[in-house]
Amino acid sequence: MGKDGETAAKGGKFTITEIGRVNKHVVFNGRTITLSFKNVMHTPDLSHNLISIGKLEIKGGCYSIFDGGGVTFIDRDQRPFLQE
Repeated sequence: MGKDGETAAKGGKFTITEIGRVNKHVVFNGRTITLSFKNVMHTPDLSHNLISIGKLEIKGGCYSIFDGGGVTFIDRDQRPFLQE
């Protein structure tokens, strides 16, 4: 693919090598949950995973609650599934 992306820093760039699906396993309230993300960009130049809250809310039917310096993600059935 070899496409360039833009960063928040002026003139900053990163490479997008491919786009696909990623499954992420998280533990929430003592249970393991598998989250599946579609159209994920593989960007080996970035050192952290980034998730678009807007895409989760608009396309995924989820929403997020920010409180006390953290965030809780809520699924379509009104159940929390991740807390950071």
